[in-house]
Amino acid sequence: MVSVEVDLVSEEGLANAVGIRLNGVTPEDFLVTYKKGFLRGLRSLLNVRLKDVQIISIQPASDAATNEAERSRRNTRRDLDVLFAVRKGSHGYYSAKLITTKLQDNVQAMETAVGLKVVQISEDRCTSTYCVHGECFDHMVLDRTYAMSLTTDTLSFVSPQHYRQIDCQCAPGFGGPKCEMAVNECSRKPCPPQKICVPDSSTLGYSCQCPDGKTGPACNIIVTCQDPDCYEEKHPISFGGKSYAHYTLTNPMDRRITLALRLRTIQSTGNLMYSAGVRDYSILEVVNGCVQYRFDCGSGEGVVRVGQKRVNDGSWHEVVLERRGNFARLSVDHRYESSGAAPGVH
Repeated sequence: MVSVEVDLVSEEGLANAVGIRLNGVTPEDFLVTYKKGFLRGLRSLLNVRLKDVQIISIQPASDAATNEAERSRRNTRRDLDVLFAVRKGSHGYYSAKLITTKLQDNVQAMETAVGLKVVQISEDRCTSTYCVHGECFDHMVLDRTYAMSLTTDTLSFVSPQHYRQIDCQCAPGFGGPKCEMAVNECSRKPCPPQKICVPDSSTLGYSCQCPDGKTGPACNIIVTCQDPDCYEEKHPISFGGKSYAHYTLTNPMDRRITLALRLRTIQSTGNLMYSAGVRDYSILEVVNGCVQYRFDCGSGEGVVRVGQKRVNDGSWHEVVLERRGNFARLSVDHRYESSGAAPGVH
């Protein structure tokens, strides 16, 4: 029987991956002879489980990255690059910086556990001046176009090759490989510190906008609603069952009425709006958790009910009522709708 194990490499895992170079060992020998010691060394060093250590890629060190004079003094076998990450249980990954520091402080203990000399541990190559007008990122990249297949008598291991790459994330208004070129008006830093400059086709060539999640003239108001189903109340009115609000209308509502409101309740029954004349009336209410509209234009009652959606769940809901003559339409959250007519013509 053949057992196949697939280990998913996530973006988070790759972002926290660490590279280590081991002295003069083939990939096959590492898998058969030294892999267990490598895993146990990391387990002891970081106080994690063996299964928390994820080996992402194994490949012979490239000649360009290896000091030829130093290697010739050691032996003629190529060094081995191992790329790995360490899971933090079910809560993401340990940072590459933490793992690198632990390894650098305990190189001898790691060498004893593995049985091989540690030649190099990957370090952040960014400097404060590398990106002229931007932020520097030194990160690992997987070459998904080429996979390295290793085979021994007892197991096979397939992984993509990896390499390190330095990128610059440019500040607004700058571009180029090292953010050295001004490319638009934002390079002049025309916006106040709390706002972000966004280039556009306007006369100025830019606009100043608040960061995501903030709003207001000074960008100091936190936006808590990020989706259409969310509503951020400003000055809500609360009714406890023995109170009401009275409005005097300047125009009659016998021929038409439009009403939009938002409500939040846990009550299954309640009155939302009541208006009555000599013979006609309009009543918007919650009945058994659903919104319904009862109205009479003088010739009998009509009832429009939105039964697909209950509104007594403690969340905000938007209710829109439109009536033209004896025809009415009622909607909840712009998603659930019902319509109907009352007898006669008003």
